Amino acid sequence: FILWIGLGFIGVGQNMFRSWEEGKEAAAMVVAIGVIAFAIGLCCSGVHRALARLAPVPRDTLSVPIVWTLLVISVAMFAFGYGIAPHISPQLIRIAGALVGAGLGAAGVLSILLMTAFRGAILSKLLGVVMLTLVIGSMAFLLFSRRPIPGLLGALVGVVYHIHVRHRSLGTRLVFLGSSAGVVVIAVLFLTAFRGFLVKGSSSRVSSESTARSLIGGVTINIEVLEFVTVTYGTDYDYLNGSGMVPAVLWWIPRAAWPGKPIPSGGIVSDQYTGGKSFSVASTIFGEVYQNFGLPGIPVWMFIFGILVGTITRILRDNEHNLTLWVAWFIVIPDFIGEWRGDLTSMSVQGFLRVAFFLAATWALGKAFPKAAPMRMPVGAPRRRLSDEYIRVGEARPRRVRVQGI
Repeated sequence: FILWIGLGFIGVGQNMFRSWEEGKEAAAMVVAIGVIAFAIGLCCSGVHRALARLAPVPRDTLSVPIVWTLLVISVAMFAFGYGIAPHISPQLIRIAGALVGAGLGAAGVLSILLMTAFRGAILSKLLGVVMLTLVIGSMAFLLFSRRPIPGLLGALVGVVYHIHVRHRSLGTRLVFLGSSAGVVVIAVLFLTAFRGFLVKGSSSRVSSESTARSLIGGVTINIEVLEFVTVTYGTDYDYLNGSGMVPAVLWWIPRAAWPGKPIPSGGIVSDQYTGGKSFSVASTIFGEVYQNFGLPGIPVWMFIFGILVGTITRILRDNEHNLTLWVAWFIVIPDFIGEWRGDLTSMSVQGFLRVAFFLAATWALGKAFPKAAPMRMPVGAPRRRLSDEYIRVGEARPRRVRVQGI
């Protein structure tokens, strides 16, 4: 995240809009205060433990039949959104897009599960590889956003690290994480070039320079908008006093029922920054907080965000064998990536809907398959790998557990 912010400041001026030189120092100060407050929130381990005990944790119901059923449902969602819904009514276009994205994302995550969570299940692994390849190819052609594919790659890296790498030496872990980060960066560069290729047509040539400028520009425009916010809010524009974040909480109330429903922060700053042009921009999470609460709100809200992230991390660590919880987390990784840009409203709503649907489906299928034994996240052996068994660590008397396969 710090590297992302640093790249943004270095590359300012690469976009279609101008850099707000008068806001550079103020923006840097806002980021520094926010990062420090966020780090302090991450360090409050006692608070994280207390909140983690209060948080409801979904019952782990992911068994072999349920995983395959969910995969079929995901493919059906994609097929309906791509091939049927657009032809029913033009009003269903947005819903169709959401179904396509959600279906592909869930199918990708479940494919990763099939590839990694079984021991010796060759058929499942092969089908998982084929499915993940098809999902990534479909995402590249059908989804304009660059978030989903890096999100899937991040989920794959996380699972492989958890099972095979985390007990290795420090050097091995650093090499794995460094090479994985390089692969993700290359994937983003490829997606940037590929997206430009699709937009410009098959006869257009996409140079490495234009690809790099597009990638850097896509990051630094958030910093430029942050500079704009620190310069204009409190002088040219009034602070939103939290109204810009209301849609993130009350998204379920339609504007037809509430005509005076506040506009999200991102929509307001996009109109102000672009002069009413049809562009959507974001001011980073720091800028969104600044829009609503000014400079005093930065340390308060970034500290709260640090507490929330630390609590989520604690819940995941305390339930490392709960596959239902881990899959829910992997599903929203692309949305969490977007939230750092400042898309708190849209990203929070999308992530909440996906997780809510997934947990509801696993709960219902858990009732339909009451006798199915749930799978467990393999933990890897701390020193040596057994042929078909894992040693679970962290118990008073380590015992061996067999991981069920297909």
